[in-house]
Amino acid sequence: MRLRLRLKYLFTFLARESLDWRDFRAPDALRLPGFLRRQPSRQPAQRLGLTVMVGGADLPGSLLSPSTVNRTLAAVSSFYD
Repeated sequence: MRLRLRLKYLFTFLARESLDWRDFRAPDALRLPGFLRRQPSRQPAQRLGLTVMVGGADLPGSLLSPSTVNRTLAAVSSFYD
């Protein structure tokens, strides 16, 4: 289930960039971490470290944690292997 959610981030990125999954190349992969770091977190988090907070009525409370970004990048790597 979590793998599916992590790959959903990839396909959201691809749709935003108007790319097909077969056209994903190194320059696109360099933009993916920045995209992931700007994604809102869906769940409340208990983090022991500092957390990036976003504000405004339209935006949720926090962004994806660094570990979630890393896990998503690992899932994308496995998907393309």
